[in-house]
Amino acid sequence: MFGTSASALRVGGASTAAVGLRSAALAQPLHASGAVLAVASRPFIASAAAALTKPKPVEYSERKLLKFSPTQLCDVVANVNEYARFVPYCTRATMHTPYQPLPTGLPAPLIAKLRTVPKPLPGVTAALRTPTSADFTAMSATLGVGFGQLSESYTSRVTQLTPHLVVAEAQPSALFTDLLHVWSFAPGPVPNSTWVDIYLKFTFRSGLHAGVAAVFFDQVNRQTIQAFEERARIVYAAPRTTPVAASTGVATAAKAAAVTAAAAAKAKVTAAPARAGVGAAAAAARAVTAASK
Repeated sequence: MFGTSASALRVGGASTAAVGLRSAALAQPLHASGAVLAVASRPFIASAAAALTKPKPVEYSERKLLKFSPTQLCDVVANVNEYARFVPYCTRATMHTPYQPLPTGLPAPLIAKLRTVPKPLPGVTAALRTPTSADFTAMSATLGVGFGQLSESYTSRVTQLTPHLVVAEAQPSALFTDLLHVWSFAPGPVPNSTWVDIYLKFTFRSGLHAGVAAVFFDQVNRQTIQAFEERARIVYAAPRTTPVAASTGVATAAKAAAVTAAAAAKAKVTAAPARAGVGAAAAAARAVTAASK
């Protein structure tokens, strides 16, 4: 089913939410029981407690089926210069240079990071199969994020292997000690469709940021990935798609959820947006900073 997604969130190496199926009718915020991700009824109390602890790495993953080709989606994600036009909370985006070929392929530190991705992703597999390929390109870009009068920026190294992979590595900043964001693209079950796999891992520098982020993380991620989908529709003049059958376990679960909802409410279940995008963690941090003032 186009737009169907499966996602998982991990904090400090421990799973805090089971893989979840989201739809517009069934979507609910992710919650967790630890000190970082708080029980919904008392989020700010838990956030205050988390501010006193060392931030833990946050890992987020999602799979989604979209009705665009891998090349189309890869180009939208890689075109960082356009982010300020559509990514929530992004105030500016500057590519310092065009994408340049990497004659010797992937640098060793990036290879090591990609090998830590806990789930085999098609784009990562393609990259690690030929890490010395001259088809890799890379550039650096600075993103500004802001809310009201508050603003900050960070710089990322973005590497792509069209049409398989886009990887962003943020340099240490006031917001993050580290950030790795992987977009993987693989052909879907029908022509001009793509399985998009997203993996995001980052660590906030501030415990306060990490604590309050629990309140906003889900919402900001959904807004951000929806923005990328809408951007693809605009760039390629594509109409909104209606749900269609796909051939994976995710689609089977989606169909079951839709049938259940239809029986209970006599209403259509439409596909919900996913919750991650290059720069999603920065947008969460921006909302966190604004909320903590």
